[in-house]
Amino acid sequence: MSATSLDDVRHALRINDPAAVIGLRECAWLDVKGGPYRLDSATGKEELVKDVAAFANAATGGLLLIGFKTQVENGEEIVSELGPIPRDKVDLDQHRKLIRTRVMPPPRGFTVEWIDCGDARGVLVIDIPAQSQTQRPFVVPGPSGNDKASERSVAVPVREADGTHWLPQSEIRRLLALGWAEAGGPSEEVLSALVTEAVSAASRAADAARPAHEVGVGEPGWRRPFREAYERARQLIHLGRPTTEVYRIGPGVAQEFESGGPADGWIICALPDQLPVTIAESVWDALHAAGSGVPDGDVLGALGLPFIEQDSTRAGRVVNELATVVELRGGRWGTGLLVRADSGRTWTWEPSPSFSLTTTRYAGNWTGGGAPPLLRVRAIATLPSVGNGEREIPTARRREFAMTLPISELAGAVTILSQRRGADLRAAQWKPGPNRNARDAASFSTTIETSDHRSALSGEVMAALPNATSSAVVTCAELRIYDLAAWADVLGLSGEVAASADLRLSLEELTEFLSIAWQTATEVLPAIITPDPRGGRWAGPPTVELRLSAEQKHDVPGPPPLLTDLVDFAAFGERVDAQLTSMAVTITAPPQLPRELRRALTRQAFVYMGQAFGFTDASEDQL
Repeated sequence: MSATSLDDVRHALRINDPAAVIGLRECAWLDVKGGPYRLDSATGKEELVKDVAAFANAATGGLLLIGFKTQVENGEEIVSELGPIPRDKVDLDQHRKLIRTRVMPPPRGFTVEWIDCGDARGVLVIDIPAQSQTQRPFVVPGPSGNDKASERSVAVPVREADGTHWLPQSEIRRLLALGWAEAGGPSEEVLSALVTEAVSAASRAADAARPAHEVGVGEPGWRRPFREAYERARQLIHLGRPTTEVYRIGPGVAQEFESGGPADGWIICALPDQLPVTIAESVWDALHAAGSGVPDGDVLGALGLPFIEQDSTRAGRVVNELATVVELRGGRWGTGLLVRADSGRTWTWEPSPSFSLTTTRYAGNWTGGGAPPLLRVRAIATLPSVGNGEREIPTARRREFAMTLPISELAGAVTILSQRRGADLRAAQWKPGPNRNARDAASFSTTIETSDHRSALSGEVMAALPNATSSAVVTCAELRIYDLAAWADVLGLSGEVAASADLRLSLEELTEFLSIAWQTATEVLPAIITPDPRGGRWAGPPTVELRLSAEQKHDVPGPPPLLTDLVDFAAFGERVDAQLTSMAVTITAPPQLPRELRRALTRQAFVYMGQAFGFTDASEDQL
């Protein structure tokens, strides 16, 4: 893709397409560098925070991209090609810590991410979202050339066109005077003398000066709970002075602290009406990294903040760097977990399972072609993951997948429906179609039919990669029952026996099939797209919609078929309104789940759906 705007570039980087930047010129929101910041030197550290603060002071925010080559055209720097930098030259945590401790106030929502380009090389992406006008200006310690940041002077970097500059002293003085006068302060002449005297006094008594920030001060209403949390945490960890005020972030507030020792710093954060939680800076950074695929960049607004039950016995309400699971609440994406597998360095976000009646955007995919079935039972998954960068389904994986379908659990789930009715009709012959097969899509199906080629029932799997109209991987596994008379025929039933046979699916059969269809849609099908479906970052909560629908052609006369004619709902009790043609429930949950947990969630979701659609006596005991 070719990017032309700041939002376009952000989207391209989230889907691991850094080449989309090639051809752009450096501008007020884009700064490109060929080599990494030399953070082992004082000037390298000063350059990093200067560049970040300049974008924080810009109305649009901006992007720092390290790992590209440029060329000059008509006096402008144009991004000419990728020039990935060595991974071992970049310490992401050091970049984040410098920005937090040296840019005042720390920019909200900034991210420092790595795009892997192979061969242990890649592109460093520092994204600074647009900041609130009330937070500006963002300042940095005045350049000193020393490794230790100056505590007695500040400077204001600004972005102008394609360059970063220091705000002149005269302009800083003018802005100070304007602000002072607005507040009813002294004249500019008096202000000048006061500033001179203040600087002199600060130099003489720096060690005795009041700390720049106080625990719990900033956003109103948090002084007492933050101070209590601070004192409680200090009994367990080395917790130093605050480096920021209490500020709003995501669904709550936070305040950042020095470590008070050799380890990383700490953050105290809290949700409204909840006790604060103290979290290690490394875990806080991991939370931002896990949410770096959030489309609007508001990571904590989507994922939420760390949460510990108020009556928890967890020591000091502290989440240290050894934690492997952190509960998150308050975000737009619902309750979730920050999870680190096998005590490794990589953290991922995953949703806590939940149910809703919200119809997913892609619920109707693959339903428009061909004759509709009498009954459609499907699990359709929406997986808005970014980061794997797949553009097509590899031929070898597609071929291998097709070979395994006859012995798959889904094939077994289709076969057992006939076996329970007395005939061993195996779903053993799978072929491409009837839906689209292309570089970015797959469709395979199996059909059980009569000797005169009337379709009785079929199973199908479908997958589609993101495209111009869809930002998610969408997959589906479904069962279609076309003709009960044809099914009776292939079952070997005839005459009065066929006429009186009850071929309706039981609730137990439906939940068994849907559990397997769910697993096929979220685990089996994604594996044909990428060998590591867990390797991406979420751009939205992953969902699977379990849907039942009774269908017929629009031009067929007579009343439409009803679900009660095709499914035996007796176990759920009576329903007042018999005119039921469709039911659906959407489950938000991690794609990979233990088998028994998925089965349990399928039963719970089915009961939730049944109660919502009028079977008020439905319970799991009936399944």
